[in-house]
Amino acid sequence: MINLQLLSVYTMFVLVGCRYEEDELNHLLTLDAKAIRTIQYSHPDMSCGLTLNNLTSLTPQEAYSVASWNPNDPPLAISHEWGNWLYQHPEIIRKTLFNLGVGIPQTCHFSLELNGITELSETSANALSTFKGDEIQLNGLAELSSEVAKALVPKGRSMSFQLDGLQTLSIESAKALGGVSSGDLSLASVDSLDTESYIALGNHREFFRLGVREMTVEEAVIVASWNFTNYIHFPHLEKVSYDHAQAFVNNFRGGYTFDVIDVMDVPTATVLYNWVLETADLLRHDRMLPNSVSIHLSEDSPLRQSKMCYGRHTPVGLYCE
Repeated sequence: MINLQLLSVYTMFVLVGCRYEEDELNHLLTLDAKAIRTIQYSHPDMSCGLTLNNLTSLTPQEAYSVASWNPNDPPLAISHEWGNWLYQHPEIIRKTLFNLGVGIPQTCHFSLELNGITELSETSANALSTFKGDEIQLNGLAELSSEVAKALVPKGRSMSFQLDGLQTLSIESAKALGGVSSGDLSLASVDSLDTESYIALGNHREFFRLGVREMTVEEAVIVASWNFTNYIHFPHLEKVSYDHAQAFVNNFRGGYTFDVIDVMDVPTATVLYNWVLETADLLRHDRMLPNSVSIHLSEDSPLRQSKMCYGRHTPVGLYCE
């Protein structure tokens, strides 16, 4: 059997200073060789998110290195039995083997946080598209060209994107983002979209966060037609009319969240309340997902006295905050 004590001493001399601790990565302004090694040989106790929010740009080679990070697939995988055996030995031995790439495959949903990136080239975006994880956060980008959007989206795989720094979104970029097979999409700062972009984004699935401030009834109809979407969050939508509510509940199954205080009146809320009750009744028979609506109310809002808000005396209703 290999003398682990001797191996530890030898490799510690080789590897001194060759790794960053996990919390140090988020303070890096550039990716040096030490950072690349830390990413390539991730610690098995590392969290399921690689956080590099102080980087403002990525070269294509750096993007490939970051995208290669995969805590579920260590370079030298060992079984859980061997892992338990390893954890019985001193920390210096474990750390040495971890530095060599030895690790237990994890089963986490892992993500990249690159929220300091302000510019992204098409080549770097294409490199990031090879990421095998579940989410990429690029909230520092203020714009996303159609070329970069097309390069960023992985082909035939699920991927979630947080792009909360974008102020605008072109139709072609919307089509590219809508081409993801599944995942979440957050566009919290895009304050307006045209009708064609709404249609294009409908191909994206699961959870949406849309920062639009205004929406036509026609666009609300399109949103409600997103059959594969489960939840839609409107942090800035300023007004939900009765006609909007009628459109939102037509054919849609899932949840809506509206953050603007007093975004709707009592008749409008009643439409959404009846929609919630309707699916609660269906749920008893078909076991389908219930509809839900979350709204924010002022202290003196008439809705607080309407008995439509979920609570002790209203077991099914609107979530009022």
